[in-house]
Amino acid sequence: MFKAMLQDKISFLILFAIGIITITASNILILDEESIVAGCFVLFIMVCYHMLKDMLGQELQERAYKIQIELDKALDAKKATLLLLKEDNSKQSTLASDITNIQQFVEYQLEILPLKKQTQLEYKLRNSINQELRYLSSKENEMVSLLQKELIVSLCQSVVNEFAAGTSQQIKTIYLKEAIDSLRQMAIKS
Repeated sequence: MFKAMLQDKISFLILFAIGIITITASNILILDEESIVAGCFVLFIMVCYHMLKDMLGQELQERAYKIQIELDKALDAKKATLLLLKEDNSKQSTLASDITNIQQFVEYQLEILPLKKQTQLEYKLRNSINQELRYLSSKENEMVSLLQKELIVSLCQSVVNEFAAGTSQQIKTIYLKEAIDSLRQMAIKS
């Protein structure tokens, strides 16, 4: 029965008031300013606790929910960034293998080319290099800028000019090897 009475808030307040009156009447509690302020403070804390506990709990739950949503968004953004980095890494590795394939193609073309007329050699070199540059351009435009198309074309032109100068077969072979080495170095740098 006592528990049922304590559970009822109104009954609890009535008992509390009767208890205070009884203690004051028997001079156990002297009502001066300090004890009244202390009693009011305790009463204020109790009333605030009973009235605000549900609202504060709800506010804290809402704040926790918002923080959880923000953390989920941050995690999703981090996952998206990791996926983009993985995709970029795979593009770079694909481009590196494409550059190696182009290098092998150029080496193969330079090895099988017979020594023919000067204009045929110039035409084949320019076409094969331009064709491979177009292939790289279609794969990824950013990496084409790293290959520096102007440098490759000028290198080919100097090789062709040296061929046109009528140099010996040994010098032509040396120039071809230097051109291949320069292309390899440019592929490694990029």
